[in-house]
Amino acid sequence: MKLFSSSIGILLITLVATAAAEEPIHIFSGGKDGGYPGSALLVQANGASFGVTTTGGAANQGEVFKLEPPAAGATSWTKQVLWNFGGPSDGDGPRGKLLAGPNGSLFGTTQLGGLSSDSACFPEELGCGTVFQLLPPAPGGSRWTKTILYSFNRADGDEPRGLVADSSGALYGTTLNTVFRLAPPANGNANWTFTLLHDYSAGSEDGSGPNPDLLIDSGGVVYGTTTDGGFFGQGTVFALVPPAGGAGTWSYLHLHDFEGAPNDGGAPNGGLVGGAGDLWGTTQAGGASAGGSIYELTQQVAGDPLYTLVLQYSFSGTGADGGIPLAGLFRADDGSYWGTASQGGIADATYCPNGCGVVFQLARKIIRLRPVWEYAVITSFLGSSGNDGSLPNTALGADHNGSLYGMTRAGGLDGAANVGTAFELTDATTVLPVATPVLSLKAGGYTSAQTLTISDTTLGATIYYTTDGTVPKTSSAVYAGALTVSSTETVKADAVAPGYLRSAVAGATYTIEPKTATPVFSPKGGSYKKAQSVKISDATSGAIIHYTTDGTAPTTSSPVYSGAISVSRTETLKADAVASGNLRSNVASATYTITQ
Repeated sequence: MKLFSSSIGILLITLVATAAAEEPIHIFSGGKDGGYPGSALLVQANGASFGVTTTGGAANQGEVFKLEPPAAGATSWTKQVLWNFGGPSDGDGPRGKLLAGPNGSLFGTTQLGGLSSDSACFPEELGCGTVFQLLPPAPGGSRWTKTILYSFNRADGDEPRGLVADSSGALYGTTLNTVFRLAPPANGNANWTFTLLHDYSAGSEDGSGPNPDLLIDSGGVVYGTTTDGGFFGQGTVFALVPPAGGAGTWSYLHLHDFEGAPNDGGAPNGGLVGGAGDLWGTTQAGGASAGGSIYELTQQVAGDPLYTLVLQYSFSGTGADGGIPLAGLFRADDGSYWGTASQGGIADATYCPNGCGVVFQLARKIIRLRPVWEYAVITSFLGSSGNDGSLPNTALGADHNGSLYGMTRAGGLDGAANVGTAFELTDATTVLPVATPVLSLKAGGYTSAQTLTISDTTLGATIYYTTDGTVPKTSSAVYAGALTVSSTETVKADAVAPGYLRSAVAGATYTIEPKTATPVFSPKGGSYKKAQSVKISDATSGAIIHYTTDGTAPTTSSPVYSGAISVSRTETLKADAVASGNLRSNVASATYTITQ
């Protein structure tokens, strides 16, 4: 088991691939227990996890909590509330993944509240938000203490949501319309220093709505995404480059403008992973099926801001593979990427008719000596009807044993509050689709009835098929032996097998029709001393003959034969024919050499 931190602060871990087992470790009940979690967990080495709920708690202003793994001999996780927000001066509505600080402390943000004297933040919004630090209990104590490090004014931005840190201990984050830096006290100054790095409120050309979960590389460059704006209005990827020498204005670089479906992603809703020159993320829209995407941005030349985007996977939206990912990716040290999609997977008619969401993996494999990225569903959520979560909407974290942890915004106990869960996925493994069935006949036209066989390379697969062009279902016919195709029809087939996702659909259209007779030239091709009057006939009644005189194969746009053709010089005639209800004929060819 390998565990380390890279130069850009990403947790990298090898995940053991055996049998995946997902279960809620806490089911939120609403009220004082909180609900509707929307931020990723901060996962510790032993699996203990810190998180926030935006609502709930003693004053219904949100809370910070810790989930403790079961004690020896026990089976239940324990939830401990570390702080109940009282708003507005105490902060209100914590949002964003917590950040581990020195000496066991935690950094975080609240969307509202604070100690700002800016009248623009009161009274309607009850404050523009805060950055806070929670300090663990003193030895022998049990109570955590909280300090507000910064209270936002309207000009700083509204509703901060999440933090990252650089090697100096400076904090970086986003609000609804800004990116900021908060430097720790220095030179005897007791206050943290706020710097506005970029303001999106002036317009949308740079993008709008910067997402939390910024990425900082070893050179101090900050990378991020915006959900909206940009040249196409579908969001952007950006970089903020620190000034040389540390003093001056940060440079804003536009790395990519999303264009949306079908050739690009749209509306990214999470942060980035990777580093300078190679960035990975997700979009909740766009992709080939408009169900969201996983993308890779690669720098073309080192030091050049020009990046090339590749869609590494396009989600179906509501299919078994999931859709609408609402969070960024987690990268393992084998180079695979893990994440959540908020819908698709297994549907629950009561709680999640579009599917309750999935956990997925994108892994690099070598197939036929070529590297490819292979997508697989790790687990599908069942929703409240299955006493499980639904709508997973946060990035994943991992402990030292290879278990994954995340949050769902809905789900829980059937008939209860349906306000979300925290979950653990132990022994994570891939769930691959059944191989796509293979049809023995190529699509196309045939002059007589044909025998068609359907096969599948997945052991134990059951093949379902239709002959009317509709997509097969479990109520469709089960393939049990060779089929006879005696008339024009479209055959489609897919397959299922225990422990696999349903396969992709294979299909082909077969046309069974007699073939039009091959045209006949009179006289036949040959050498002649004088010009010839060439007639073309066809034995099939009603056949339309197309011909050429330059040796090229005739098409439907070639001249239609209507009478004898005068050949007064050496040339090659070609002709074919088609009659209603018949396939097109073979091509007839004749070369005439005129020696006069």
